[in-house]
Amino acid sequence: MILVPIVVATLATIATGLLAWWEHRRTGELFTPWMLFLVYAALDVFLPAAAFLLTNPPVLAEWLLPLQKDDIATSTLVYVVSLLFFAAFYFFASRDGSGDTDAAWGVLADVKLKVGHVYTGLAFSGGWYVLHQVTLVNRSGSLDAYVADKFRQRYQPDVFASENLADFVFNQFAPAMLPVFVVLTGILFFFRYRHGKRLLWGWVLPVVAWLLTVSTFYRGYQLNLFLSLAFIETSRHRVERLRPDAALERTQPTRPRGGLTGRTKALAAVAVVLFVLYGAFRQYNSSFQYGRPVSFTSALVDQGGELVRGWGVIGLTSILHVYPEDQEQLGGKSIATTFFMPVPRPLWPGKPERYGAEEVTRRMGWPITTQSAISMPGELYANFGLLGIPMVGGFGMIFGVIYRRRLRPRLFFVYAFFVPHSVLLTHWMSSTGFMTSVTQYSLGVGAAVLVIAPNDARRARSPKSDGRPRELDRSATGAGAHPSLLR
Repeated sequence: MILVPIVVATLATIATGLLAWWEHRRTGELFTPWMLFLVYAALDVFLPAAAFLLTNPPVLAEWLLPLQKDDIATSTLVYVVSLLFFAAFYFFASRDGSGDTDAAWGVLADVKLKVGHVYTGLAFSGGWYVLHQVTLVNRSGSLDAYVADKFRQRYQPDVFASENLADFVFNQFAPAMLPVFVVLTGILFFFRYRHGKRLLWGWVLPVVAWLLTVSTFYRGYQLNLFLSLAFIETSRHRVERLRPDAALERTQPTRPRGGLTGRTKALAAVAVVLFVLYGAFRQYNSSFQYGRPVSFTSALVDQGGELVRGWGVIGLTSILHVYPEDQEQLGGKSIATTFFMPVPRPLWPGKPERYGAEEVTRRMGWPITTQSAISMPGELYANFGLLGIPMVGGFGMIFGVIYRRRLRPRLFFVYAFFVPHSVLLTHWMSSTGFMTSVTQYSLGVGAAVLVIAPNDARRARSPKSDGRPRELDRSATGAGAHPSLLR
């Protein structure tokens, strides 16, 4: 009886890996939403499920139900079906009728960058965010107390009793300044060679952005930051290959389409290494806060295993076991309440105490002090039963539309940072994760609009053109005196 699910989970692991590689070769991009969902499905669902079915399910925290192999087998099959619905709607929504992708990529070479506006935005967003962090430390009494409190309660949002409107606005919008800062950093990172700012834009600002992400106490922020920079690096190389007049590289690129440069690989490696190291550092320090100290080596090994811990399959399996036998279906409540997330609680004192993923997990007895995976099919099943599984296609359609519009210059850099962040959170927390990303990066779109002015050449090089390179208006790009244009 279990043999079939074992074969399905094993084949699904292999298939998702091969499909992710094929997607990279097909698009020539470091990642796409579909590729990332495939990777997370393999690492967080199918590979752990196969291991659980072949050996024994892991011993979980006392607030989680013990896993049964029959339940794991069911959840594996359910996830396979849900991924098929996601794929069908994703590819339907992501189709580009022009068929000239290279011309669309070439438009990025015609962007006029308002450097002064970018610097102003960096100073404004970075200063606001840092002042907010100083406020949090002062409110805790000391830096040590603040750090200790964050290690214990990093999943609980900061709630401020605002004394006036200015105090409310300052604290309410401060967290959104971090995504604005990293988006602006990514824009300068892309254009660093054109403007001759290799050190400042290529090294200093990314390091500053990384230090700011450390203050969130979430390792995922660091993973997403460096993955996004790696994506921008690959994209910059691609645009320069298509448009040698763009002055985006020091030397003429020769690597074929789809190839990854050494810098791209290094950035991606840094993303994974920091994800594991910071997770180990956080677990090591948290163990002392909870009175159960562990060694750093033990924490490092444990965090390395987190990459294939299987929280996705654990969450989905638990939901399939509980709903609707022990808990009534939510009928869309967890999804509808996520639209309340952007509304500040001081403006709506009656705002529900819990919403989204919490609606699902709290009914199962899961504590508020953790953010556990529920997955897209998990949330939809908790709301609508088996009828919810095809609805995973709705997420596919949303991400398909996002992917189709990615090459619009004023959206491209927000897309680069939004997608890895959003896919990771959506894979884990479904509608809650997606709305969290939308809320955090909405101001990033506004920032990009203020600092990027597409050249008139964009209209001349629309995706419906023949895609052949046209002479770049160097005065409009600010690249007229760049040395690489004289080679």
